[in-house]
Amino acid sequence: MKKYTANGSYEIDHAKIGISSKGPEAIIQLKPNYDDMQIAYKLWVEVCTRKIGLPIDFKNDVIVEVYNSWYEFFKITRELIKTVPVQKIQQHKSTKDIVQIAIDVLNECVRPHLTMWQAKFRKWYNEEMKKDENNNADAAIKSLSPQ
Repeated sequence: MKKYTANGSYEIDHAKIGISSKGPEAIIQLKPNYDDMQIAYKLWVEVCTRKIGLPIDFKNDVIVEVYNSWYEFFKITRELIKTVPVQKIQQHKSTKDIVQIAIDVLNECVRPHLTMWQAKFRKWYNEEMKKDENNNADAAIKSLSPQ
């Protein structure tokens, strides 16, 4: 009899165990763990299509958009984690691993940077934008002057 092990990418769909005139019988049907695949795929798409998955191009990137993208990634990842059924986490190591990796990315990579730099950057950025608005308003007023 061959032995098959599920490595986490499959789960038991149906099992029938019994004894017949021929001895013990077991029928086990496996199905792919699509929940794991779907969550991992969604996280992969978020990383690959956002600024968080790309090196910052300090010459061409708009830093406020980079921070907006990182923050959105944080929110989306947290929401994806919440959609994972708790029984899947309890029953499947692969599900637990995917959730833990996502949490580690948020708490060990994204959160420390955002905590340290995002608020300082946004404060500076907003102050500069106000200065720019005031300078533009002054220039517009001066250009209307008859002198």
